[in-house]
Amino acid sequence: RRNIGLARTTGLPYVISPLYPFSRIWIATEKIWTPIVSLLPESITNPWLPLLDSNSPWRLRHLPFASLKSDTYLVVAPFKITLFTCDPDVIAQVTTRRVEFPKPTELYELLQIYGSNIVTVEGSAWRRHRRIVAPPFSEKNNALVWSESLFQAREMVRTWVDGGRSESVAIPSLSKDVMRFSLHVISRAGFGVRCLWPGGEAGGDEGGFDSSAVPEGHAMSYQDSLETLLKRIIVVLVVPMWLQRYLPFKTTSEPRIAYEEWGKYMRTIYAEKTASIQSSTSDDAGGLDLMGSMIRASTTTPPSDDKSGSPPAGLTPDEIIGNSFIMFLAGHETTANTLHYALIHLALRPDVQSALHAAIAALPPNPTYDTYPVFAASWPGAVIAETLRIYPPVIGIPKSAPQAATLTIDGRDVLIPAGATLSLNAVAAHRNPAAWPHGPARSEGEGGEVHPASPETDLEEWKPERWFIEGREGELFSPPKGAYIAFSEGQRSCIGRRFALVELVAALVALLRDYEVELETGVAEGAGEEEKAAAWEKARLEAERALREDVGPVFTLQFRGGTGVALRVVKRG
Repeated sequence: RRNIGLARTTGLPYVISPLYPFSRIWIATEKIWTPIVSLLPESITNPWLPLLDSNSPWRLRHLPFASLKSDTYLVVAPFKITLFTCDPDVIAQVTTRRVEFPKPTELYELLQIYGSNIVTVEGSAWRRHRRIVAPPFSEKNNALVWSESLFQAREMVRTWVDGGRSESVAIPSLSKDVMRFSLHVISRAGFGVRCLWPGGEAGGDEGGFDSSAVPEGHAMSYQDSLETLLKRIIVVLVVPMWLQRYLPFKTTSEPRIAYEEWGKYMRTIYAEKTASIQSSTSDDAGGLDLMGSMIRASTTTPPSDDKSGSPPAGLTPDEIIGNSFIMFLAGHETTANTLHYALIHLALRPDVQSALHAAIAALPPNPTYDTYPVFAASWPGAVIAETLRIYPPVIGIPKSAPQAATLTIDGRDVLIPAGATLSLNAVAAHRNPAAWPHGPARSEGEGGEVHPASPETDLEEWKPERWFIEGREGELFSPPKGAYIAFSEGQRSCIGRRFALVELVAALVALLRDYEVELETGVAEGAGEEEKAAAWEKARLEAERALREDVGPVFTLQFRGGTGVALRVVKRG
């Protein structure tokens, strides 16, 4: 009753729920309880039960806000009030007032499996981590990201087309390949390790190793240890390690081994870089990569071991490895999945793919990092920006209000109760018609409705052209502050934003200069035009269904079921 009274005083629409949406117990068991509770009459469970689904921001999108006729509403549970918003102005206020609305670190404690890191801490500890972790994300490192992304994307295509011997071939494992591409890029730019594709060579003076091989002293390859760790991360985070050692199931033993193996790889790299730095006076000792930079910065400002209680200046070895894990967790899947979605949509929109190729072909075939701003402000940048608008890596960004605080909502001051949780809904914010250029929804003749959440606008449709400003070449649309939070916003925004964008743009440039992607229709080359058109339409419907129904959140938004979307790569000309 007290929380209902507090909700009423805000003047915001509210929904009464018997459960707190972010309860750890509920999140861990919702798949068990939801089917049972769903058997109750809708008069009892509506509207609160749909909002308790951890997938609801993606599944429902802008619908709850539209039905409540507000871009901000409350869910009132017995012990907690949660504010949900897709209002750009409210999001901007929350993200710029970090002290009043800090990250609820208790929701992130589980991510400290290797050590505390920039995601799991707040206050002075966060400032210490950021002081060491942020500087390595520099233009010098971005140049390395660019060149390595070009190299790895070309190597990926080489494996698809059998070294150029095939001019049209179905991509056998797109999902796994883009994950491997992203792993290779972050391994090189993050840790100074060049990973090779099957049959590949390092190139130049680079050293390299086969990421799929199992070195002596290891039970898993570098690639498999990370992929298994990320795929089964819930087991590692939730099931105590001592229990994992005794459970006789592959579902628990495999992620445990992956956790131990990847830790061994990281500690080996850490030891090698530390030795290199200690034996050299060069500013670049240990490499230009992120881990080398963190070690150098922590070596020059070592952790304090005095008894004065003053915080350490640098990062401990465990903290450096903890931050390395977070870079993989946040960066590896984010860029891989974004590239995956972009390639599918390009296959669905041959007209956009043609415009993208023209923009790529207008610059030299071996572009340097200096060309990135040109690509970023044209079709490659628009394709990536629109893909991240439709598929934000994290669908909801949690914040907290330890003390009562005032937000201006719809022109009036609203007091947010102390102890409230806030959820910034990225999916709905990216589809808010008040903030984004839009037109009418796709007609039946054009393919019909993409998603029921936006029946009147085209904001559910993938349209990179919406990012171009009429009469202003070399510049993309800049959304209102708080409307585009693919990388969050404010001081706690993603420090790897530029890293990810450089990697993604470079990947498109390398992949689509000489090749194009098509939907795999299974039609023989000599088939008639009518048969080809029917097969393409069938493939289109299946691709849109998969993107609508098989994508969902784990830690990031990704394909969770089904076989994905089958694509073909074809040599241009």
